[in-house]
Amino acid sequence: MKDKTTSVDQEDLNAIAMTRAKKLFSTDPELKALVIDKELSAAANAEGLPVEHCIDMILEGYSERAALGMRDYCIASDESGRSKKQYLPAYKMTTFGELRQQIHAIASAWQNEADIAVKRDEFILYIGFASAQQAALDYASAYCQAVSVPLQSAAGTGELEAIVNNTEPVAIAATLADLVVAAKLAAGYKGVRSVI
Repeated sequence: MKDKTTSVDQEDLNAIAMTRAKKLFSTDPELKALVIDKELSAAANAEGLPVEHCIDMILEGYSERAALGMRDYCIASDESGRSKKQYLPAYKMTTFGELRQQIHAIASAWQNEADIAVKRDEFILYIGFASAQQAALDYASAYCQAVSVPLQSAAGTGELEAIVNNTEPVAIAATLADLVVAAKLAAGYKGVRSVI
């Protein structure tokens, strides 16, 4: 008895997939919102455009779109009555427009406040976190044309001190969990103008 299954050509499968993808992108509003704006992309990639203008163009052009998400949480009491973070099955989204406001606030402080100034080619260290806040700090660094140096909080004190001595940072950013480490590093190097 002959096998009655039909073989489907790979080109046919690709055509079917492309047809379905086009239909999804034309009818699904969430997918439509993810499509790159080719004109905006071309304008932001124009030769000679300063970095901060490129960042602004992209963030302004996509201002209503979600840029970053962080796991949402509430503060709840455990059995002993101590407060603790309780993560929720949802994410708190930050739009590109909100991210732009955060970046401008940080960069403005760094550019206009002499006590915490961050200038072109100066170093900013980040200890132990990847988050929406770290992204805002990282973009603000690029906006000011400073150099970001991400560090692992698990690194030994000697390693961290060596990096601080080699990079001579003007700012150190850390999570609350790593704040003591950041403060000790800042206290040991007088060039640090701020701990974030």
